[in-house]
Amino acid sequence: MTRPTLVYLHGFRSSPKSTKASQLVAAVDALPPNSRPALLVPALSWRPVEAMAAIDALAGAHDRSRTTFVGSSLGSILSGSISDFRNKYFSSKRSIQ
Repeated sequence: MTRPTLVYLHGFRSSPKSTKASQLVAAVDALPPNSRPALLVPALSWRPVEAMAAIDALAGAHDRSRTTFVGSSLGSILSGSISDFRNKYFSSKRSIQ
C-alpha cells in the first residue's frame, strides 16, 4: 500500500521555505519512517488563478483517498477550494497556527 500524501499550501506571498512550512517538514521528518506521509510543499504563484491551476494539477496526480491538503492563510482557503472543486474527495484542514 502506498503511504498517504500530505500537501502543505503556503500563504499569500509566502514560500515553501516559510517558518510554518519548515516546522511541518521537521515534524513529518521526526515521525517513524513507517508512519511518515509523503510531504509536498509546492511553490505557489501569488496569483490565485495560477496557484489553483497548479494545485488542481497536483491533486489530479495523486490518489484522492490518500491525499490531504493543509494550508496557512491563503493556502488554507485554496486547500478548501480544491476540496470543493474536486467534489470533496480530499480531506481539507484548517490553517496551521
